[in-house]
Parts: sequence; structure tokens; C-alpha cells
Amino acid sequence: MDVIGLLSQQHREVDALFLAFRNASDDTSRRELCIPLAEALMLHSTIEVRWVSPKASRVVGDEKIEHAE
Repeated sequence: MDVIGLLSQQHREVDALFLAFRNASDDTSRRELCIPLAEALMLHSTIEVRWVSPKASRVVGDEKIEHAE
């Protein structure tokens, strides 16, 4: 899988976790979703910072990437 495919998959997973969190019926259910949600967000952020931002920076410049962050 390419980086864009992985990032797209991560978007879908994070969206699904946020939806599950929003629709959780109680605090216990929400707490159980916090760790998977945090892990998914960290992975997503790592993918962007490690692979997407450096390549994008070469195309559009560091200043635009810093502003986008």
C-alpha cells in the first residue's frame, strides 16, 4: 500500500472511531474508545509528519507546510 492509501485508510479509521465515541451510550464505552482513538491519531500524525510533509515541502515550500500544520 502506498502512503496516500495508508493515510486515506487512517482517515476512515479515525472517522469511525470518532463516530463510535460520539454514539457511545455511556462514559465507560467512551473511555474504552480513548486508547484506540489516540493510537489511530498518533499513527495518522506520524504518517503525515514522516512521509507526507517532507515531500509536500519540496513541492510547495517549507513556509506553506508550516502554515498548514
